[in-house]
Amino acid sequence: MADLRAAVIIPVWNGRADLPRCLDALLAQDYPDFQVIAVDNASDDGSADLIVADYPAVTLLRQPANLGFAGACNAGLRHASAGERPADVMILLNQDTEVQPGWLAGLVAPLASDPGIGMTGSKALYPDGTIQHAGAALDPQVGGQHRGLGEPDTGQWDQPGDADFLSGVSLAISRGAYEAVGGLDEGFSLVYFEDVDWCYRVRAAGFRLLYAPDSALIHHERSAQADGSYASVYPYQRNRLRLLLKHWPLERLLNEFAPAEKAWLQRQLSAEFVAGVHRAYLYHLLNLDGMLRWRRDFLGEPLSNGDALAAMLMDLRTVYSLAAIFPPADGQPATDEKPAAPTRLEALLAEAKAQARITPRPFHSDVPVIGPLIVWFRNAWNQVATKWFVLPLVEQQNAYNSALLQALEQAVQDRERLAATLVEYNSESGRDLAELTNEVRKLRARLADPEMGDAVRTQPGDRGES
Repeated sequence: MADLRAAVIIPVWNGRADLPRCLDALLAQDYPDFQVIAVDNASDDGSADLIVADYPAVTLLRQPANLGFAGACNAGLRHASAGERPADVMILLNQDTEVQPGWLAGLVAPLASDPGIGMTGSKALYPDGTIQHAGAALDPQVGGQHRGLGEPDTGQWDQPGDADFLSGVSLAISRGAYEAVGGLDEGFSLVYFEDVDWCYRVRAAGFRLLYAPDSALIHHERSAQADGSYASVYPYQRNRLRLLLKHWPLERLLNEFAPAEKAWLQRQLSAEFVAGVHRAYLYHLLNLDGMLRWRRDFLGEPLSNGDALAAMLMDLRTVYSLAAIFPPADGQPATDEKPAAPTRLEALLAEAKAQARITPRPFHSDVPVIGPLIVWFRNAWNQVATKWFVLPLVEQQNAYNSALLQALEQAVQDRERLAATLVEYNSESGRDLAELTNEVRKLRARLADPEMGDAVRTQPGDRGES
């Protein structure tokens, strides 16, 4: 193991608050031969200056602009694999991590012992000691299912094993695997799924992916999280679809992904979310020609599959409708023969309006002769209690009912506003569809050409955003 030279590559962007903890723990690793390469993505918080001043042992690569995660990692990978002493193992490490003793040796050892292993990944823990990542699996929509997520770390994930993918938080690749597949796909801009795509390509090249629990770290996770806005939804969904289209054969897309995607779409109620997903479908429709060339070269699929892929994406764009905002009460889609029933929320609102006000009811008795005396006695006996306790309680309940009624009315109004937002979104999609029609026409013309340009052996090309 000592003869394997390692290079740890840290993509840096405005990481001044995290870098001291990260670099101090990293430079304290008990491993005989490794270098640290920090790739600064044009930070404006003094991250690069901090590295120069306090960590002279770290090689700093300054970038003139933010290259994103993949671009920064690729700059570091190129540097590490070049020169007189290229690295035998290259490791990607997030700036907001704190590696534990033995972390680096734990990543390198499996690669040194078995050349069939192309990648190794660490056990990642949250600061409270619970597990964030112990290898991962993929669901039918390529949502990563991190093994052990949120579990206390009691040793239940201390056995190494193969995984669908390994997190780019801490990920090592052998030089052999790197030379076979190249670096990360920078089409996953600026972040999301580039590490999963890398894992797919390494496994497709015949290498194993191994979860290495002897390599552990704490992930403080300062990275910006998705907030549900269009600006965060769109790149995530675009990259998720890019991964699918690059690696899943047509049959799996149509029979496994598409049904799961449709069911998932029908559960979404955020107009911003739906707009982001729809835009992602459109983006890949507009860039389908480059993706088809990739699929031809990587998956061996014919270019004629383009019609089926385009039809799938178009079909998914039409799944979401106002029926998702106002679903029929019986759960069945509305038809021309059977008008949609009121939603459960609307029915609840009608019932609340009918019963919102509590009114006093006079006591009545049907007992002959003595009945009127019982009524008089009850009324006289309860007069004080009713005045000082019951009536205030009734008024309090009325006030509560009124507030509840207002909340229900507001909920209905919110849903109506959401529906209006979707109507506006759908109306504005006319421009997108017109553009799509033009691009499909061009695509068909290209597909009619048997040569369709030179064979493409790199990542599928990307068209600029429209």
